Amino acid sequence: MKHGGKEVLVVTRDKHVREKVKEWVSPESRIRWCRGAQDAKEKLTGEDEEAVIIWDASLEDTPKAIRRLHSVRPEARIIVVSPNPRWEEARECFRAGAVDYVSSKMSSWERRRIRERLRQWLV
Repeated sequence: MKHGGKEVLVVTRDKHVREKVKEWVSPESRIRWCRGAQDAKEKLTGEDEEAVIIWDASLEDTPKAIRRLHSVRPEARIIVVSPNPRWEEARECFRAGAVDYVSSKMSSWERRRIRERLRQWLV
């Protein structure tokens, strides 16, 4: 997604997560979709690298994937979206370098907070 010249990489296979991400960004934004950590890692090696990654926690070992993505882009901001949030997983994600961990069933307040964070990061 493009906001001020930066894109966001979204790693998910879930159409509901895709729809939620589309709600978070403006219509002129460009979203780069990936289906897993390896696909995301390959896309992060290009010249127009992303500043923000939105990760679907239902895909694979999320903390391990965060560490792999940070090995390519240490400064990347990773937001984890979990269909079944658990504090233990959230703790491990933060330890691995995630900047946020939210439920895919988030409240309107949480959606506004995420939208605002994305706007700030992508300016």
